[in-house]
Amino acid sequence: MHTLIVLQNDKKVKQRLPREGRLEFGIAGSPITYKLQVHTAGTPAAITALGGLSGALGAAYLDSANRMRRTIVAFADWISQPPHTVDVVEFQVIFIFHQMTGGTAKDITRALGTLDGDADWRNLPDRNHVGIRVRRCWLLSCESGTDQAAADDPNLAGNPALMRSLRRWIDQAQSMRLAAAAFTTEQKPPPANPKQYWLPFIYTFSSGDPVTGSTVLFPERVSFRRLPYTITPNGDFEKIPKPAGGTQTDEEYENGTSTAGKIYKYEGATKVDERIVPANAEANVLTGGF
Repeated sequence: MHTLIVLQNDKKVKQRLPREGRLEFGIAGSPITYKLQVHTAGTPAAITALGGLSGALGAAYLDSANRMRRTIVAFADWISQPPHTVDVVEFQVIFIFHQMTGGTAKDITRALGTLDGDADWRNLPDRNHVGIRVRRCWLLSCESGTDQAAADDPNLAGNPALMRSLRRWIDQAQSMRLAAAAFTTEQKPPPANPKQYWLPFIYTFSSGDPVTGSTVLFPERVSFRRLPYTITPNGDFEKIPKPAGGTQTDEEYENGTSTAGKIYKYEGATKVDERIVPANAEANVLTGGF
């Protein structure tokens, strides 16, 4: 399956990349630049070696909502150019971002919210004479499933003060997830009568604790950790200082401890499944659809 990775334009993401503006994502060899800051990062064989499905792998830094939307359309156009060997071109989109960067979250939500109104996006199947389906969308950040975790946990529901502190993060997670349903595409050409649609499968992540939960990605495998953080009444996260006399190094303390987590699956706006990732285990986001 083709994969487009959209990463937050942030030094904490960039520091793991081989050089500024380019992405290898664990694949040997030089990437080839493509228009609109899409970088093809490997051949189908290289993706298969990573544990992914055969297909094109592209990546782009998240810059703005408009550029992100154009990048998605450009990638879909690129992989659906004739000649075709399939009736439907399928791909997945993986967003990698920091939950606590509210501006980034708003850009992702705005980009997805305006996708359906993009004429180039809507016209791609007719222009390229092939069906286009976004099979999976991964919203990969710490606690991108805060809304679902809060709904599932009676202890949170029974703590009104904590729920008030979490409200903006719950709303942020829910708004982004619902906006991702814009990846719904009509089943054409030819169009059905009445119209029929492919709904995307949307995946979010939570450790079950929206305050201390974290995800770790390296390079395509996700695991969960608990970090030493607390939340203030106005919803800001604060790091808990390392206790004096502890045996952990600063790095060990800041990296927290391994924990179990859940990946939630939605079909469009409807939750249809969830999977537990045990502590010290990983899930592959390239092939981890379920």
